[in-house]
Amino acid sequence: MKNNNISLPRFDEFLLNLQTSNYSEETIYNYERDINVFANFLNELNVEFDKITKSSLSSNITYFFHFASIKKRTCFLYNCSI
Repeated sequence: MKNNNISLPRFDEFLLNLQTSNYSEETIYNYERDINVFANFLNELNVEFDKITKSSLSSNITYFFHFASIKKRTCFLYNCSI
């Protein structure tokens, strides 16, 4: 699951670190999925990673909650992923 529209710094390095730290494939997949949702959000808003504000992060939580139709607990865990 790759996002071709926006480049997140050290994304691949982060995933590799999870692998070398013996995280499960499911955990790695979930982190990758959540971070890609975040990247899609940034792309839709045309916001570069280094220009993220607290306000844009708050908007992202709403975006993810709506996008994924998920429970509040899952939304909290997603927020921890990013």
